[in-house]
Amino acid sequence: MTLRELGASYFKTWKGKILLAATLLAAVLFVCFFADTLALNTYVPKAGQSVIDTFYSEYNPAEETANQIQLSKTYASLTANQEAWTSAEDGLTEGIFCISSEYMEYLVYQIDSADIAAQGKSFGDFNHLWIDSKSDSFYAVLNISGKQIDLTDYYILIRDATGLYGSRAILNFYEAESVNLTNAIVMGTVLAPYAEILCDGASVYGQLKGKELSGETEFYKDLRFTGYRSVMDNLNVLSLKNDAVRIAAIEYLINNDPDYKYQDYTISSAVRVRDAGAVKKININAQDVVFDALEEDLTLFPNLEEITVSGGVLPSFSLEKLPGIKSLAITGTNLEILDLSAATELERLVLDDNPSLTTLDFTNNSKIKILSYSGTPLGWLDYSPLPELYYLDCSNSRVRDYLTISGENLQNVRMLDISGNNNIQTFYLQTFPLLESVNCSNCSILELDFSNSANLTYFKGSYNRLTDIDFRGASNLRFIEAYGGTVTSLDLR
Repeated sequence: MTLRELGASYFKTWKGKILLAATLLAAVLFVCFFADTLALNTYVPKAGQSVIDTFYSEYNPAEETANQIQLSKTYASLTANQEAWTSAEDGLTEGIFCISSEYMEYLVYQIDSADIAAQGKSFGDFNHLWIDSKSDSFYAVLNISGKQIDLTDYYILIRDATGLYGSRAILNFYEAESVNLTNAIVMGTVLAPYAEILCDGASVYGQLKGKELSGETEFYKDLRFTGYRSVMDNLNVLSLKNDAVRIAAIEYLINNDPDYKYQDYTISSAVRVRDAGAVKKININAQDVVFDALEEDLTLFPNLEEITVSGGVLPSFSLEKLPGIKSLAITGTNLEILDLSAATELERLVLDDNPSLTTLDFTNNSKIKILSYSGTPLGWLDYSPLPELYYLDCSNSRVRDYLTISGENLQNVRMLDISGNNNIQTFYLQTFPLLESVNCSNCSILELDFSNSANLTYFKGSYNRLTDIDFRGASNLRFIEAYGGTVTSLDLR
């Protein structure tokens, strides 16, 4: 049974009719006879405070500013998760019901004032609006369209007739030019930033926020809507075009949650805007992405530092809108074009197994410390723009020009892998003064000079054209692999 059917069937019963009539009558009696007396003899909160104690009751940034227009736009942008329904089709007392039969804390309704509940009716066809949920800690946002809103003699109730829940709902008339609340009973906040609000004779348990107020209220108890942060934290979510990015962000939050702030997330959750800044790493498979929208999705994480993309179709990628990225790894794709010009903070770049990548410009990336492009056709590059580079892997990258295999522009390199480039014949090992680890296996090297290799601890050089290898300058070597090919002798003195 749907929510509408459930509510309608209940209000058809004699109990439902009695409850509805009793609630409306109680509201009228409360306002007419008891409101002032009760206010005088019970705790009355200061203006702007809530009688409902909540964790967020003191957090109220937007409501305290003059920017009601932006606040209204923010609420209006929320996606509806509930539908309003009416009892009109059942011949009962005609009302509009924003009542959730589920235990939902955060309710968002989008109501067309000219076609309420898709019945072709307007507010003039009803006389009351009732807001409630099974949850005792609910907040409701009603986004209502229409230029001219007439709620004369209306009853707008939140849960019951006491008015104590006036802090739990906001009626956002985001495009209204006039809102008529004459002689109405209003529980909740009315937000109409472009409108004149007519409130003569109205009884208000909430707040009236409009461009202009006219008339004198019969009763006004200032209760602000305390759900701003709760609603926005939970319903203001990122609009991501790539589900793989959403899943990767959630996995990061779940796996990096020492304070249990993200324990309510599941793999099917949307990513809340408030949590986007906590995501530092995104790891995705390009087979699951719409590459045209990937960069746009990633920009929604303002503190993102590491991006890993593996496999699939990704012909181009740019960090133009992600200048703060420190680590980028794109492997096993059809990447052809990579724009790193804006990524001045980049420290780690891994581009392994991208067979279509033939050019790479890191002129503006002087902070790169780790560079790997194994399995690409890039060959040996000009590394002079990378003074801090200490790890370089260009294995199996079609290095051809042996004259450039030197450390003149790589004075800080500690780890070097040039293996699998069988065109390399001469490797000026002695020009890498800080080298600690080297792999030059499966090349065509004829001679090696270890005279300036005091820091070298790890050497792999199997299957070359070497015959005699003199390691005497590498006094700290701990690992040697040099078999196969033409090797006949090793000098380890």
